[in-house]
Amino acid sequence: MKRLLLALIMSLTICMTFSACAQKENDTEETVEEESKTESKKEKKKDKDKKKKETAEEVTPEVTDKDTEKDSEPDVDYEAVYAPVIDRIRTTIENGFDPDKEYANIPTGIIEQLMYADKNEMLTSFGYEIIDVNEDGIPELLIGRNDDYSEYGEEDRCYIVAGYSYDGAETYQFLEGWVRSAYWWLGDGNFFYFGSGGAATSIFGECYLDKDSKNFIWKDYYFSDDKSDGTIAYYHNTSGEFDASASDEIDKTGEEFWELANSYEFKLLDLTPFGGSQVSVVWADDVVDESTEYISYEPENTAEYTTHVLFSVKEDVKNFKIVELFTKNIDDDGHIEFLYEERFKLDMLTKDKPVCAGINFYGSIPNNGFMYTDKDGNDHLFVIDQSGKDGSLYIWEYK
Repeated sequence: MKRLLLALIMSLTICMTFSACAQKENDTEETVEEESKTESKKEKKKDKDKKKKETAEEVTPEVTDKDTEKDSEPDVDYEAVYAPVIDRIRTTIENGFDPDKEYANIPTGIIEQLMYADKNEMLTSFGYEIIDVNEDGIPELLIGRNDDYSEYGEEDRCYIVAGYSYDGAETYQFLEGWVRSAYWWLGDGNFFYFGSGGAATSIFGECYLDKDSKNFIWKDYYFSDDKSDGTIAYYHNTSGEFDASASDEIDKTGEEFWELANSYEFKLLDLTPFGGSQVSVVWADDVVDESTEYISYEPENTAEYTTHVLFSVKEDVKNFKIVELFTKNIDDDGHIEFLYEERFKLDMLTKDKPVCAGINFYGSIPNNGFMYTDKDGNDHLFVIDQSGKDGSLYIWEYK
């Protein structure tokens, strides 16, 4: 019996041992299989990550030093950048033309006008605008005058005498215009050019500033020139060169040539006058209609020759006054000393509501003016004057 029991125990022990070994083998096989699966997943993930990296490298644009510099560039105060140029031109106009003086860094077109025009009129008619001409992120400074061409039955246009840009270190001039080599603004970064070299030689065309803000690129460049047989021929190119051999001769009559020159559509610039007034003054008849909202003022001594002007601002100004001027003294150099009396007052002249005022002009000596206080608390007195050339209004500051 004992032997039978011992045999049974041994038999059970052997069976359990084999069973445990079998289970261990199964567990080992499952572990190996799991590890194999894990390794396979890791390999697949590794391949997938590699493909993602390669794809990212393909689509990610290269970041250059230039891009980094552009992103890190601080904001530039372009009003301050161009202030020395603006002040230099303004001071030159205020001082008037001196035939014994050599003018450096002043646009030829300004000096040309200053030789003949009234300096006070120029302070009002000539001005500047800071505008990104070629959309490169760096605004340019344009100097010019908005001209009235209505008496010729043509569009008003802006005559540009100078253009300046900034390279990050200093300002430089890229445009120089004068009467016989003139630029006009066409809008959208385009300029119209007209030049004259004599009775037979005329040039006109359209150009725009390149992205380096250095040179003009020509869309069209037309010119006329004498031929060897004494006739006048007409040419076209896009290089901007006055060279018949490098241009196409076009089959046009003189009349057709000038019709083409007059086909361009001109635009005006939003110029800030060198005179510096924050208040603009224009003939009311030119701008006021039934839809215009304004504050009205009529003088007590309204007469048949009372005319109306519109005072307006881009930014609100304080203590606006319309004054009547009286001549106290005129010195040997023609400088007038004025006294004034207040005729109308507003605590604030706003950009939303201009003032339409009746005023009287009694003679060649100005007798109308206005005053206001600027944002820095400084008071200004401006004289309203008329051009002896065309009757247009202009203002100048009395100091």
